[in-house]
Amino acid sequence: GTGYLFPLFIYENGSERKVVNFNMKFIKFLLKTYGKPPIPPMIVFSYIYAILHSSLYRERYNEFLKTDFPRIPFTKDSQRFKILAKLGTNLIGTHLLKHDYSDSELALYLIEGDNRVDKIKYDEENFRLYINKEQYFENVPKEVWNMEIGGYQVIKKWLQYRKKDGIKLSYKDITHLKKVIRALDESISI
Repeated sequence: GTGYLFPLFIYENGSERKVVNFNMKFIKFLLKTYGKPPIPPMIVFSYIYAILHSSLYRERYNEFLKTDFPRIPFTKDSQRFKILAKLGTNLIGTHLLKHDYSDSELALYLIEGDNRVDKIKYDEENFRLYINKEQYFENVPKEVWNMEIGGYQVIKKWLQYRKKDGIKLSYKDITHLKKVIRALDESISI
């Protein structure tokens, strides 16, 4: 498929002046719907991000999203807009892995070994994600293991890439995967 890019800001006519990438019709709609002062562009982006990550939205518009650009429904309730924008802001921070999960009990990795990814298996009964016969991540929720983005199980895909290349997980890899598991869990709750 073709990739599309819709930046939030653009540089006006090759200058160094950055302007919001909303057309005037959309800006007038925002002012009419939510009043003045104008809503900051990042708040609008956060609202859109929340809508696009809503499971209800994706279920409802699943077939449409496969063939066309997503249509974003804007609520007329300014309080609901603010709540959704705040959720979107939280999701953005979560997806960018900006949150600290050091006190989390999810994805504990306690068994020593060579850290080689050679047998990926999820144990539903014990909530364990095995990377080989002996080593596993403890307390990985089933919903997190099953979470799909773009038709792929996120964690499984990440591990399969490493299995294919016979990679041994480094400390950095393990820390990253733990953070991703925790972020996916937080995304589900948001």
